[in-house]
Amino acid sequence: MRFKSLSLIIFIVILLLLAGCGGECKVDADCQKSHFTGKCVNKKCVFTPIPNEIGNGICEQGENKCNAPADCGICRGSNGLYLKYQCINNKCVDAVPLEKIKPVYLSSDSRVSGIEIKTTSDFNQPFNFKKDLFNLKFSLMSLPNTIEDVMIKRIELTGITADRRKVTLFDAPVNRPLRLELDVEEDLILDLNTAENSGELNNLKLNMYIDYYVVSSGKRSLKSSSFPVRFSGLNKFVWVMPESEYSCPESCDDDNPGTEDFCSEATDFFCVHKPIAGQCGNFICEPGENKCTCEVDCGACAGPAGNYMSYSCVDDVCKARLRASFSQEKKSIFDDRDLSYFHLQNNFEFNYPFNLDDDSVVLKFSLYDKNADVSQIRITDVRLFEGTSEIAHTFANIGLSNVGDAASVSVKIPEISGVEESMTLNLAVWYEFNRGDQTVKNDFRKSLGKITVINPGS
Repeated sequence: MRFKSLSLIIFIVILLLLAGCGGECKVDADCQKSHFTGKCVNKKCVFTPIPNEIGNGICEQGENKCNAPADCGICRGSNGLYLKYQCINNKCVDAVPLEKIKPVYLSSDSRVSGIEIKTTSDFNQPFNFKKDLFNLKFSLMSLPNTIEDVMIKRIELTGITADRRKVTLFDAPVNRPLRLELDVEEDLILDLNTAENSGELNNLKLNMYIDYYVVSSGKRSLKSSSFPVRFSGLNKFVWVMPESEYSCPESCDDDNPGTEDFCSEATDFFCVHKPIAGQCGNFICEPGENKCTCEVDCGACAGPAGNYMSYSCVDDVCKARLRASFSQEKKSIFDDRDLSYFHLQNNFEFNYPFNLDDDSVVLKFSLYDKNADVSQIRITDVRLFEGTSEIAHTFANIGLSNVGDAASVSVKIPEISGVEESMTLNLAVWYEFNRGDQTVKNDFRKSLGKITVINPGS
C-alpha cells in the first residue's frame, strides 16, 4: 500500500515537470503562455520570450525594477543609515523614505547700518543633495530714509565637518533688488564634494553680500556690506548623497516669463531658471528698463527723495516730486554796506529749501547815501561761490545815480547731480563808480549761509 502511494506521488511530480517544460501538444495553438510565443516541437511546447514585452522574464532596454519588476526584480534594499531603494519618477533610486524626512523651518534677523533683513529658510532633514533645494526668503523689514536701492549681490552657505573643516555648500551671484514691499526668494542647489553617502555638518552659516546707496545732501554713495546669518535653531545639518542619478521633474515652469526653464544631465537633473536677456522679470535691470517700466527687475519707484520730495512715476520715468505737504520759508538777509564813498542798504532774498525749477536768488540794492563827488555808481557783476568754486555768474549792469535809487537782479543756482544738496553759498558783488575824473572798481562779499537745494523731476 505504501509502495502504491509513493508511486502515485512520483507520477504526479513527473507530470508537473513535463508540464513546466512545455507540456504535450499536437499543434502550435496548444502552446499558449502570456508574453511568449509557443510552438509544438516533437509534441512538446517550446516557448520563446516576446521581445520588449514586460513579463517575458528578460530585463530589456527601457525596463527597470519600477516599471517591470517581473523581469528586472523588485526595487528594494538599503544603502547606509538613511537611504532605501524606492521608485521615484518610475526609476529605482536610493532615497530617504518619506516617513524619515523632517521639514526644517528657521528664521533669523540681521541688522547692519540700520538695514534690517529677516531671513527665512526651509529644507528637508536629512538633506538629499541629489534632489532637495535649500529654500531662502529675504524680507526687508526696515530701512533708514538715508538708504535706498538695496541689492543682494551674492549668497554663500558654509558648514563645518566633524573633523573641523569648513566646506562651502553654495557660493554664487544673485543680483536681486530687495525692497520693503516685495520679498526675494531663492532656491539654492547645494553641492558637497564627498565619497560618503551620508553625514552631518555643524555651524551652518549663511553670508549675504549686499550693495546699497547712502544719500547725504542729495548725493548718492555706493556702499557694500555683508549680512552673517546663523541658524541658531539647528544643531546639526544631516545630509545624504545617494549613489543613484535622479530624473528631471515633469515640469520646471516657474510661472516667470523672464526666465528660460530647463532641466538636463548638464544641470544634474535640477531645474534651472536662466534669465532671458531683455525680458522683464529676469531680475536684471537692463538698458531700456527702469523702476516704472519693470519694477520686478529695477525696484519700486517709491519712497523719500531727500527731505522734501518722494519718488513717483511720470510718463514711465521715475522722478522726484514735491510732497503735498511741501512748504518753503522765505529768507531775507539784510546787508548794510558802507563802502566809504557811498553807502548801500541791500536785501538778499531766496526760498528755503531752494527749488531749482522755480526759484532764484534775488539781490536788491538801494543807494542809502553817497559823497558829493561820487557819481555813476554801477553794480557790474554778481557771482555765487560754493567754497572757492564759482557756481553762478550774472552781468548785472545796475546803475544807482541818486540817493534812494533801487534796483535788483536775479541769480539762478545751476543744476545739481542728485535730488537734494546742501550748499554753503557766498555772494561776491563787483561794482564801480566815478569820483571826480577817476573810475574806481572794487568788490564786496557776503555769506548767504547754508542753503538746501532740491531738484524736482530728477
